[in-house]
Amino acid sequence: MNTNDNDVILNYFNSWKNKDSSRLSQLLDENITLTDWENKIQGSKNVMNFNNLFFENVDVIELEILDISIENKVAFAHLRIVIDGEELQVVDKIVLSETNQIINIHAFKC
Repeated sequence: MNTNDNDVILNYFNSWKNKDSSRLSQLLDENITLTDWENKIQGSKNVMNFNNLFFENVDVIELEILDISIENKVAFAHLRIVIDGEELQVVDKIVLSETNQIINIHAFKC
């Protein structure tokens, strides 16, 4: 496991759960694609707008990494997420660019 890759992925999850838009935006490649069970968003500005709107509408985010595998710039993480008391489990596939920025996130609801 590449330590740099590991750091980027863990920083992403910590930034997201702490609603740290400034740090989060630094981790994203400008050409990022974010896909989840309801949305497909392209471009770092659009992804950040999406996240900022989400952050404004929730009070508390809890995130626990249940399992994670990171190899060759690809991470798979099984997550337990609690948003304002509502729990869900998600599997994220995150791909890093050659410059160690997040270029693709695909979230699957369990």
